[in-house]
Amino acid sequence: MTPSKTPEQVRSERLATIARAVDHLTTADAATLREQLASTSIHDHWKRDPAGLADLLRTASAPRDTSIYSLWAGAVSVLRAAGLPA
Repeated sequence: MTPSKTPEQVRSERLATIARAVDHLTTADAATLREQLASTSIHDHWKRDPAGLADLLRTASAPRDTSIYSLWAGAVSVLRAAGLPA
């Protein structure tokens, strides 16, 4: 049986996933990002604004951020659309 993760471990892993998505959003070219994001369930506004999406995801590092789950879910969508491990 695998031991449960602490809330801090889960948060740390989610923040790492978000950081990978931010890295992808800030290093891939804009045309590729728009193509990748088109297939996600992310709000249409963010599909057209990868830099803005990266900025939004960066806010997840705030202590006690209650929106970390939704930001993490968005980051997972970005990574999956890019064919990267989430």
